[in-house]
Amino acid sequence: MLDIDRIQEIVEASVKVALLQPQQAAQLKARGKSCKGISQNPVGWLVICADGRKFKAYEADESNRYRLDLYTRNCQILKDESFVPDLVAYAPGFLLVEYVDGSFPDMKEPRFAAALGQVLARLHGVGEGMLPSRSLFEGVAYYWEHLVKWEIFTEGQVASLRKALESCAPARFRTSIVYADIKPENYCWNEQGELTLFDLGSFQQGRITDSFLLGSTAFEIVDRDTFLSAYVAEGGVSNWLDYEKCLRGLNSVEMLWYFTAQLKKLPLWAFKRRRAHKGWIKDLQSRIKREFVL
Repeated sequence: MLDIDRIQEIVEASVKVALLQPQQAAQLKARGKSCKGISQNPVGWLVICADGRKFKAYEADESNRYRLDLYTRNCQILKDESFVPDLVAYAPGFLLVEYVDGSFPDMKEPRFAAALGQVLARLHGVGEGMLPSRSLFEGVAYYWEHLVKWEIFTEGQVASLRKALESCAPARFRTSIVYADIKPENYCWNEQGELTLFDLGSFQQGRITDSFLLGSTAFEIVDRDTFLSAYVAEGGVSNWLDYEKCLRGLNSVEMLWYFTAQLKKLPLWAFKRRRAHKGWIKDLQSRIKREFVL
């Protein structure tokens, strides 16, 4: 349950605003009592103060507190970037950030492609590194083993897939911070008309640049020429697009492993989420077989 008193104390101490409106506090309490889902992520809450200011509060328990720590680190690392919500206050198990009012973008518009290119070029410039191809494939052996164990693919199919991926891989992969969950509802235009990446759990450090973007269906509808032009103009290094097939394949393998692992953890009563996971697994399995002729 969300501790309203803790929110009030931290808001007052950090930003010197009035207490929560009583009606809003009652709504949060009521929602807190009924919000016992199965999400791995901390629950986010809209906090509306008496003077009209808005914040987003996250509270975690022991099972997902590590994710809240990740949110906090992401805010701190990216504190100079305008496309990330500002960190207002944090404490063990609690985080308060800027609430971004805005509208969801149309990913087909050139305006979105240009803005995405600009913000990703800046994001990919943070924490840059290189990872030898051999080290990467040794690290994903865990995925191969489980995809065979779970009977997603046969040993022969996994061997063929790995050979195909290695054949189109570079000697070294570029790494950086990436934005992992590529879908329209994880972006918005703020009140100044700037693109904001507000899903704090989607920022991942030390990942391959940018397998999540290339592996997404959203990137298939983005105006690529506009995206690349803006990306390069903002200082982005676009050579990761030269091995797109390999990155798409690696992303599909990781997502296939992830959704299968999550499906095995879901309780039987969560039938809607189980059905969704089964659909995603089937789609990824078909995509991999089609693209790599398994």
